Order: sequence, then structure tokens, then C-alpha cells
Amino acid sequence: DYSEYVIAHAKRYGYRGSSSPSLSGASQAELAKDQLIIVGDSNAAGIVYYGKYKGKLNYKRDYVTLKGWSERGKIYVDPKTREPLEPAIGAYRTGQVLEKLKKFYAFKGEDYKPSVAIVHMGYNDLGNAPTTGFNNIQKTVDFLRSKGVSDVRVIQTKGRNMKYDRNFQEHMKQLSDRLANELTGAKVIANNAKLSSDGVHFFGSYEK
Repeated sequence: DYSEYVIAHAKRYGYRGSSSPSLSGASQAELAKDQLIIVGDSNAAGIVYYGKYKGKLNYKRDYVTLKGWSERGKIYVDPKTREPLEPAIGAYRTGQVLEKLKKFYAFKGEDYKPSVAIVHMGYNDLGNAPTTGFNNIQKTVDFLRSKGVSDVRVIQTKGRNMKYDRNFQEHMKQLSDRLANELTGAKVIANNAKLSSDGVHFFGSYEK
């Protein structure tokens, strides 16, 4: 169950519970010491909000369109510095996320060396998810491994048909199958999370 994995590793590599200092009081240097990086689209952003930085972010204030990072999309930012927290960007396709992931590493600098990565994306690639989406996820895994991330976890996709793509569910299943059978360099995690109340995202397990 990927949701259990996310919460366990969020506590281990960043979120330490309600007694932890507020994120708004953390310096960029302190944030750079995190050993967990979360990569992907809005489903990954849900892990940022409900997992790694649980209780430390305000959705309306901190999930924003940020120049140079999330044009036509949204990304979570540090409440104090307004700098990007993770390369998890809502509305972005896999190729766009990969591009920003590389920029994120350059932004963080040479001392940024996470050892664990959670990757969840592919939904915004729609009909190209089983092909281009898969290829970009593989490239994302390869890039993370080249940066010294020894434990890369990729969450499988799933979904229900959408009005803008009647075959969305099938596309997500095809991508999920390819991830399970063909992806190299990462452990693939089954997506057992509940569908959110918005009918799109898979972090309903965390909603109150």
C-alpha cells in the first residue's frame, strides 16, 4: 500500500510530527538536508501536502503558480521564502516535470543529496501516457539514480474515465502495466489510495 509507505518515509525523512518546528521557520539549508524528494504532478503534490509537510502548509496560500517553476500549473512553496519545496507540479506532463526536476537539482546545489525518491505522475499525458509518459518516467528514474538516489519508488497510475478523455482509465492501466513490467532502476508501488472527493486525485485516504 503506497499510502502507508509515503507516511512512514515522510516521517523518517522530513515530517517529524506535531512537535516538529514550523516549516516557515526552517532555513533553505535545513530543508536541503531532507533525504526524501517527491517528484510528479498534482497527485505527487498531494503527498507533499498530506505527507512530508503535513500540517505545515496552507493549500490556498502555498500551492501557487510560481514564475520559472509552474507556469500554467501549481507547486508548493516554503511559506516563508516562497521557494519551491519539491518538484511536484500540478497540471504538468511527465516531460515538463522531468525538466523542472533537473532545474530543482541545480537550484538546490551540490549539497542536495536525497537518498529516497517517490515518483507519481503520468495522468496529464492522457493518451500519450503509455508511450511518452512511460519513457519520461524511465528517464526520471535514470536521472535520480545518476544523482545518487539509491531508493526510487514509482507509484502506479489508475483512474476513471474523464469527459476530456473517454479512454483515460484504459490509458492509465496501460501505463501502470508498463511500469510494473518494464520499468528499471526503481521499485513500483501499487496505487491502493482512495479516489479524492474531486473525482480526479488519489489522496482521498487523507481527506477529513
